[in-house]
Amino acid sequence: MKKTFYRQYLKKALPLLLLYALVLAFAALVLNLYGCRLEAWGDLIRYTLPFLLAWLVGDFLHERKKTAEIRRWDGQRALKAASPSELALIKRAQLLAADKQKSEQAWNLKAQEEVEQMELLAHEIKNSLTEISGLASQGSQVQSRDLEQPLRQADYQLDLLLGGQRLAADQNDFDFAWCKLTSLVSELLAQNMAVFLEKGVIPEVDLAEVQVLTDRKWLRFIVQQLLSNALKYSTGDQIRIYFKDQALTIYDEGPRIAASDQPRLFEKGFTGQNGHHNAQSTGMGLYFVKEAADKLGLGVAVTSEAKGVAARVIFPVDQVKGA
Repeated sequence: MKKTFYRQYLKKALPLLLLYALVLAFAALVLNLYGCRLEAWGDLIRYTLPFLLAWLVGDFLHERKKTAEIRRWDGQRALKAASPSELALIKRAQLLAADKQKSEQAWNLKAQEEVEQMELLAHEIKNSLTEISGLASQGSQVQSRDLEQPLRQADYQLDLLLGGQRLAADQNDFDFAWCKLTSLVSELLAQNMAVFLEKGVIPEVDLAEVQVLTDRKWLRFIVQQLLSNALKYSTGDQIRIYFKDQALTIYDEGPRIAASDQPRLFEKGFTGQNGHHNAQSTGMGLYFVKEAADKLGLGVAVTSEAKGVAARVIFPVDQVKGA
């Protein structure tokens, strides 16, 4: 900022200095034509230069004080420019104040959204814990199978909450490496096996030796959310997981997506017509899926098919091998 001020002031003072130099040159020429001694020219400099320097120092101090006022400007008081340089500084200060206000508004909005999504997911976790507490209060012994569903739901919501916080932190802590899809999907199937058994759904996997170049942790998060949705809404006895046309696809035999819901599937908090009939739906899963996929440079799509719904994670051509 100091260098900018010095440059601007020098730009302002330069015409005056040039004018003074021209006056001295003209005076020297006239004195020479009239045969006057050079001492007269020296006297001219000796008597005029101190006044010029005094004016420049005074003007410099005034400009510095005014500049300091402008830099401390709070955006509320009216500012008047006494010179072109002050006008330029005022315009710059106004732009900086406007940018600061926009940044503060964006930060406040983002913070408010994070608080709202934390409250929503925390509420869902609390509901699961309340259900567990209710089961425990019914007697001294509680069947483990009665606790499985609320515990799974609490674990799912906790994963969403933590995933959402990591996404909101906007930290590029990605670790891209070749990931074997069969290994990743097998882990998730084992993790969700109790739900498959409970719903009588059989997973059918066809991934061959496909490998993708991505961050395994975040891809696992994406696939887990899509698989959870498939299990949540499926009404058939089979879920297919396969790789085709550069996409990892999870296909379930659940109800078709309403045409009016399709454009809004990835909006924050949107549950749609199918979600309205499911008490476990928060509308945050697909929103986080889209956020994570965008950060990884992946495409994601959820569409109605002939007899169900297909969720796809689409990979760039150069990030797939073995397909």
